[in-house]
Amino acid sequence: MRNIYKAVLIILAQYVLFFYPIFLPHNILTGSFTTDALSLHYPSRAFLYEKLHHGTQFFWTERIYGGFPVYTDLERGFLNPINILSLYLFDPYTSYKVIHFIYYFIGAVFLYLFLKEKKLGLIAFAVANLIFFFSFYSMVRQELFNTVLIVYLLPVGLYLSEKLINTQKQRYAILKGVWLWAMISWGQFNFITILLMIDGLYLLIYSYKTLKVKHFFANLGLIGLTATILCLPLLYPFLNVFLAGARGGGDLNYLEGSYSPIVALTNLFPFIWGIPNNYVGDLIKNGYYLNEVYNYLGISSVILATLAFLLLKKNKGQNIFCCLNKHICLFSVYKIRANTKQRKHTFDIFI
Repeated sequence: MRNIYKAVLIILAQYVLFFYPIFLPHNILTGSFTTDALSLHYPSRAFLYEKLHHGTQFFWTERIYGGFPVYTDLERGFLNPINILSLYLFDPYTSYKVIHFIYYFIGAVFLYLFLKEKKLGLIAFAVANLIFFFSFYSMVRQELFNTVLIVYLLPVGLYLSEKLINTQKQRYAILKGVWLWAMISWGQFNFITILLMIDGLYLLIYSYKTLKVKHFFANLGLIGLTATILCLPLLYPFLNVFLAGARGGGDLNYLEGSYSPIVALTNLFPFIWGIPNNYVGDLIKNGYYLNEVYNYLGISSVILATLAFLLLKKNKGQNIFCCLNKHICLFSVYKIRANTKQRKHTFDIFI
């Protein structure tokens, strides 16, 4: 039990180290870029706060177009009970600070429990927690409130997968359905797809020894059934608006906007729509773009992870993981080279 208390101290210390400015009342959390935070998330939170405290409905607003069913935009979190409760108790700014810390704390605790299942100690946890929650990507993209909260829940899913593999108890499959609902209630289907790919690969690779094929698919069915029952009230109204709407000013149809679940395909094949320049992102310095830095760090991480697995005692699961990593590396290097050929600079090294 002492280790869990030490883990909590590590969790709190690292959070304070990186986020201490938000403990001051006059500071708000926006991230390095403020577009989405100030133009979408805080206005949405202020609108919901206003409606809750005036006792009026928040499903429709006249402030968007000639009127819009604002609750159908899942990224605003209007159907998320945790979000609603936070805005009932706190103002639009403090409420997000509270939610941000709660999701971080839950994710960090489950990361500790997951590593504990792997027989890893406090030092490994401290390093893993630092890398996962306070990496370049996590810190620079704090402006995307729902994305950050969804990513913070990844350790929860991995822990539940580990327990499902080891115990084969159906309650963990049901809890994974609840975990999926908790992510979908914040929108951002492209990031949800990425996390499900990670979680699905983990289940597939590490369950082959303990779960029979029929049990594996039975658990997947139970996860899907639980998530479907919980998510139908969210997805049905969203789907109606999604099919009728467009992201841009008439130049994009509903299959091309980044709010579309279809955009998850770009995780498998980048730049699937349009030309690479449409997906370059913000210029950071000297011709290097934000998305390129993401690719650079991602490829470096995959290479280091592959090398680390090669040093461990090999088993079938680790061999599969290393094989997948090698293919990801080759594909990523090819894509980033193809993308940078159109500009003056290229990446000569990846680590």
